[in-house]
Amino acid sequence: MSVDGKRADKRVGKKPVFRRGPVRVETNRYTLIQAFEMFYQSKSGERLRALTLRDYKKHFGYFQDWLGFKHPDIQFVDQVTPAIIREYIYFLSYEKPLYSGHPYKKSGEQTRKGLKGR
Repeated sequence: MSVDGKRADKRVGKKPVFRRGPVRVETNRYTLIQAFEMFYQSKSGERLRALTLRDYKKHFGYFQDWLGFKHPDIQFVDQVTPAIIREYIYFLSYEKPLYSGHPYKKSGEQTRKGLKGR
């Protein structure tokens, strides 16, 4: 406090703070393939097993196939919504033909739908 009982200005002798404009954050818009390549490269750097990395590629391919059939207009990661992910999970759980196109499975086994148990 100063002599006259008023509070002294703590900013005396300091540079004035000027108003700043909004911070502009540059965001990149990634295609699904670009995003997957970044993900894959990151996981490769973590030295995951070759089988795990191979499965990542395989499952991404399944997702791309389904997306191309159901939502052909989607090209960028920011276009994939939680609703689309739920729709894909439902497809895997109840609609996807089990073992479709598998060369060693009987045709009866290939007609089952979904990844759920019997």
